[in-house]
Amino acid sequence: MALGKDKGAITKYGGGVLKVKEVNDDGSDITPAGTVQDLGYVDEISVKRNESSREKIYDETGKLVKVNRGTIDEGLTGFYLQSNKDLTDFLDAAVSGYYQLYYKMSPTGDVNGKTQELFVGIAQISSAYEIKAKSRKPALEIDFLPCESAVTIDTTALTAYGAEASTEVTIAAGTNKTIVEN
Repeated sequence: MALGKDKGAITKYGGGVLKVKEVNDDGSDITPAGTVQDLGYVDEISVKRNESSREKIYDETGKLVKVNRGTIDEGLTGFYLQSNKDLTDFLDAAVSGYYQLYYKMSPTGDVNGKTQELFVGIAQISSAYEIKAKSRKPALEIDFLPCESAVTIDTTALTAYGAEASTEVTIAAGTNKTIVEN
């Protein structure tokens, strides 16, 4: 992979399709299969990867010789643009659930003629919310959990809004997400 300047990879507006489907804690379908939930209009979505507590190791001359990596946390944050009863009811119920996630990261064909899509094998949705009188944009926070074994997502149900992904996407064991460009 060659990383460099790429004007075709610049996108002015992010996507906005965010869907989840309830699954078991290992990413497998619940019985009966979970219903795909469209989380409605969303704004300022950020896919985050944080690395906590890195420790730098120096030799006797003060030269950096090693970095012990800390814990890596990945997730998604943003704001719901909606604040209706359906959303609050869903968040109240989401407190104990596990979900597969689909996020359309860019408008169709906006990144070098391709569409970026994020698939997460196992995620948990924060059920905390605050609805302020003037802004009425509750915060959105979703944490990605590692898949102990490979998780295959049937994209037919998760990608109704013109998504480009094939009929299946697999998240490898030991990881938690994959980004697809089609």
